[in-house]
Amino acid sequence: MQSRRIGQWLTFLFGCSLFFVLIIFIFFLTKGPTLKDLLLNSPHEELNMEHSMTSSASIPTPIEHSVNAAMTEPIQIDEFRFLHDKDGWAKSKNDIWAIRDGYLQNVSPPQLQLDEAEFSFAATNQHTAIIYKDATLFTTTTSGDAWNAFSINGDADKTPKIRASFINQKEGWALIGRGNTGGQHPFDIYHTLNEGREWEIIYSSDIESADPIPLQALPYSITFINEKIGFITGGTLKEGSQTFFRTVNGGRTWKSIEIHYPKGYEHENPDIQAPVFFNGTDGFVYIRSGSELYLFQTMDQGAHWKSFKILSNINDLFFLNAKQGWAAQQNDVGSPATAILRTSDGGKSWKKIGQAGFSLSSLHFTSNQDGWGMNLETGLPMKSLNGGKDWTDLIFSSK
Repeated sequence: MQSRRIGQWLTFLFGCSLFFVLIIFIFFLTKGPTLKDLLLNSPHEELNMEHSMTSSASIPTPIEHSVNAAMTEPIQIDEFRFLHDKDGWAKSKNDIWAIRDGYLQNVSPPQLQLDEAEFSFAATNQHTAIIYKDATLFTTTTSGDAWNAFSINGDADKTPKIRASFINQKEGWALIGRGNTGGQHPFDIYHTLNEGREWEIIYSSDIESADPIPLQALPYSITFINEKIGFITGGTLKEGSQTFFRTVNGGRTWKSIEIHYPKGYEHENPDIQAPVFFNGTDGFVYIRSGSELYLFQTMDQGAHWKSFKILSNINDLFFLNAKQGWAAQQNDVGSPATAILRTSDGGKSWKKIGQAGFSLSSLHFTSNQDGWGMNLETGLPMKSLNGGKDWTDLIFSSK
């Protein structure tokens, strides 16, 4: 009797289950999504659509890491400079590229044929860059969307290394050499007030003046911090001299800056790098002499400089702000390994934070975490995402 009741209950439950399954089936036939709907909204279709969009020719060329190199055609970059986390400039053999939001876009001037041609390039900020070729200056202040062309002195060297500095979108300076004759390196300084549409020559290094820049000077940089005060730094071919000059009248005249080195340290023929200012008054400059690197600081717009730190075997050094800085220190002579040093107190003390298995230089950081450098052995750019502790290849490529 008991077994019969259990069997009846099981039969009843089974019948109810079939009934509910039938109801659900009828609902999907009348109200649910069709097979067509399911196919149109499948994950595979979304993936294919996304792939077709990123493959479009209208999309700028992405910057790919080496892990994606097999999917792309590499572009050999000679120079690059990031000015924000995803924005900057790059130069290849025949083209100029704007890095916009992490993507490469060819912005070479249409009126300039760069194929197989030697040309010089300088980027001064996120929007402004200058190309110099065949005694013509090409200037953009719109990230390469438009270029202004201006022919300069016909005596200028056709393929010198250009140095440039802009303090805003309209006003800037360009230093251009006039060749090398008998160990002398004459140059001219040009000034623009209208985004490079017109340039005025304001200084020639061979003019007669009270304190001219010697012709043996090898200028590496020209840097202005406002419309009046600027600096020329570099190396020299003259024993016992240095290239460190300051102007207070917009570049029309220059005076040598006196540097006092720490006692007991040699400083023959020093290489003086471009000064860096984080406000209108305070700044750093570092001077390389032999294996030593001297850090100097100013607090009066560069009128006076004081040495406060000496580092050894430094490939390169970069300051993000008045406190945060990085240095690439070669471990041993002949060894490719590089120690990564970091400071958080304006260069007074340094701490090793990482080790690269190659010679690293051309440091540039856009935040406490994002940094770039150049592998001196391969000539390839490198990227760090953790404040300089680790470095990976960064390959500029075209899909």
